[in-house]
Amino acid sequence: QLHVLPWQLHVLQWQLHVLPWQLHVLPWQLHVLTWQLHGTRFTMATARVTMATTHVTMAPTRVTMATTRVTMAITRVVMATARVTMTTTRVTMATTRVTMATTRVTMATTRVNMATARHTFYHGNCTRYHGNYTC
Repeated sequence: QLHVLPWQLHVLQWQLHVLPWQLHVLPWQLHVLTWQLHGTRFTMATARVTMATTHVTMAPTRVTMATTRVTMAITRVVMATARVTMTTTRVTMATTRVTMATTRVTMATTRVNMATARHTFYHGNCTRYHGNYTC
């Protein structure tokens, strides 16, 4: 153990030499530590404000999401109604086309009937008696 003693003395001298610097630096270290604590408090306060803001922002976002869901449901109903209206319009158009064709046939039949009546009147033995024609 005696051979270690000089090294221990040497280390002790360095420790004594460094000690005043350590004591000199200690107040600065405490000063920095204080500022770090302030920074940590500020960061925590900022985080709390951010969390509160997020919480407040989430409520309108939830309302917007619910409104969007309702709007989507209404849009689906409107689209279904539009599809029904389109189908009804197509059926009405087809019915109108049939009605128009029927009217054309009726008109043609009426023209034939009128022509037949004229032919019968002019070429048949029709007589007028008190405003009525008898053939």
